[in-house]
Amino acid sequence: MVDRRGAGFLFLSTNKKILVLKRSSICSHPHTWCLPGGKVDREDYDLTGSFNDAMFSGACRELWEETRVKYSYIIGSLREDFIDTKKDGFRFRTFVVDLSGEDVGTINSEIKLDKEHDEWKWESLDHLLSSNDTHIGLKNTLNILKLYGV
Repeated sequence: MVDRRGAGFLFLSTNKKILVLKRSSICSHPHTWCLPGGKVDREDYDLTGSFNDAMFSGACRELWEETRVKYSYIIGSLREDFIDTKKDGFRFRTFVVDLSGEDVGTINSEIKLDKEHDEWKWESLDHLLSSNDTHIGLKNTLNILKLYGV
């Protein structure tokens, strides 16, 4: 069951832009924009034991693997709420983090993409929702986020 779960971060800048990564041709859903994140591994559970902690641990590990940015570099405010989505039995938890300008600068200076991603950028929610190259899972998450008034 662990392999049917994933987690990631939605980093929201002060000017309401979201950090997205473009998936490379070696990935499923190639050439689509997505959030930093991925599957939660058994090791994420072994470190913590609890479901909530394992999801956060998985999100932090995936952030590091994909961008070389450590969550501990970020001063921003992790929202109390998170967004859970489920499709075809795959459950994905998105942790929403409000960033300061300093955080955006830190991410911009530290980011180094892995082979699973070709590009990164900060993009508006509305553009991502209207674009044909936004991952369907991200669109689902953004539609939920929009319901909350972001």
